[in-house]
Amino acid sequence: MKLIEIYEKETKQVNYFGIELTVDADVNFLATDDEGFVYGYFHKPIIDSVNDH
Repeated sequence: MKLIEIYEKETKQVNYFGIELTVDADVNFLATDDEGFVYGYFHKPIIDSVNDH
């Protein structure tokens, strides 16, 4: 049997346009894509200004 140690990740509550989300404590930026999926980033994401449509 292999013994492993489990660490609980620190989280924080954020209000994202009226929606309460629980994210990792080290997430500093949130973004939503065209399909409505929300992503968390540690560093400020680079915004792609090219419009594919």
